[in-house]
Amino acid sequence: MPGAGRAAAGRVAQPVAATTPVGFVQMFVAAVMPTGGNHTIVLVNAGEELLLPVGVALPEALSIFGRLEQKTAPRPLTHDLLDDVVRTLGAEVVAVKLDDLDGEPGLRATVLLRRRGEAALLPLDARPPDAVALALSARAPIFVARPVVERDALTRRDVARGSPSRGAGGDDDAPRAWDL
Repeated sequence: MPGAGRAAAGRVAQPVAATTPVGFVQMFVAAVMPTGGNHTIVLVNAGEELLLPVGVALPEALSIFGRLEQKTAPRPLTHDLLDDVVRTLGAEVVAVKLDDLDGEPGLRATVLLRRRGEAALLPLDARPPDAVALALSARAPIFVARPVVERDALTRRDVARGSPSRGAGGDDDAPRAWDL
């Protein structure tokens, strides 16, 4: 993907302030980049000490990158349609949570919606890249389960020594978030 890299000229996309749920870490989309035959979105924590790579396919990578760069397609793409449906139904995306799939490799995502005038949140099951795309357009926070961060995130030291196979938790044999 030409020009893929850090979000909007080196700035990390910052959503609106939020209270982080217990057991989760708030993370931000820092980059979208090609990796091998697919693409990776890179999530970082607020201090940018931890990087969490998440594998995505080309269509989702393009959608997420376009949202980071605040560019729109001439006609609505799938994520644009979902944004319109949420708004038309009188709801808003208030947060996204990424967590382990129960007993399976990879991640699951939950998009939390709130209907206008209601306090209750409506959880929707989603694929991680779809949830991230919706969070970006809504400027909603992205929360990642602490065990996922501890197992899969890379530290600055890992990156400096060129060790992408090691997570912040140090378990080299565990499934990784980027194995989607």
